[in-house]
Amino acid sequence: MEPSQPVLACADAFRAIYPTARQQWIMGLTSLAICGPTFLLGNFLNKEWIGVFAITLCAGLFVVPHVMRVRRFLATLPCGSCGQAAGRHTTVKGILHLHCDHCGHLTRTDCLMLGPGKPTRI
Repeated sequence: MEPSQPVLACADAFRAIYPTARQQWIMGLTSLAICGPTFLLGNFLNKEWIGVFAITLCAGLFVVPHVMRVRRFLATLPCGSCGQAAGRHTTVKGILHLHCDHCGHLTRTDCLMLGPGKPTRI
């Protein structure tokens, strides 16, 4: 029998990074408040690039910071073997695994990554 691998418990901390339903609602309304008038203005002036600017602005305000928070969180999770920041990650059958840059160890976590939504705990 193979010895059991240690499982890094990080699902709850990982889920805390994601915005709450209220924050998502506020971000949606803000995006609508930015994009709606901007698209109308671009249509009125026959300048479609104004709408593209609004989409880029909303992505820069809401999407990019979230992606950066997730990447920073995953990069700082500790390796199960050496304890240093693992640096890289991968999924194996939907389960998040950390791949350490220092010792090369593969550490299993309790995060189940199903699609683009929040991770769930196994």
